[in-house]
Amino acid sequence: MRSTLLVFTVSILFSYCNNENKETTQTKEDKKQVDKQDSITVDVSGCYRRIIARDSFTAVFEQRGDVINGRLVFDNYEKDGSSGDVKGKLEGDILKLIYTFSSEGMKSVMHVYFRYQNNKLIRGIGDMDVKGDTAYFKKPDMIVYPEDEVWQKISCDDVSLNR
Repeated sequence: MRSTLLVFTVSILFSYCNNENKETTQTKEDKKQVDKQDSITVDVSGCYRRIIARDSFTAVFEQRGDVINGRLVFDNYEKDGSSGDVKGKLEGDILKLIYTFSSEGMKSVMHVYFRYQNNKLIRGIGDMDVKGDTAYFKKPDMIVYPEDEVWQKISCDDVSLNR
């Protein structure tokens, strides 16, 4: 009788501990999902422009969760410009984008980073290297976001992406 009671008690304890671990694991997974949703505190969707003399640079972004898709146009006066699609992610307040574009009849790829701050974008500047057709930041942790690289948010009604 005593051994039966002991086996019964151990079975109940094991069952309880096993269920508690399942609940704890499920709770941790639920918390991770909520934390991920809470960590996306900004929405960069919209249109942005930077004008320097007769050169204009335009961005149109659509954000879904932390995924960014859009288009960039660099319209340079008396120089070849470029235009193409961007894809990337929002990590904190940094947009890490891959810009696939055409310029001078050639297809190229370039990493482009922006910091989102006060409803504006600040383009990241840093040392770049090229491998094949792709320009990338040598040291992404050394990218700076200078005040003179600000792109203002504008109405998308004012944007023409024909280039």
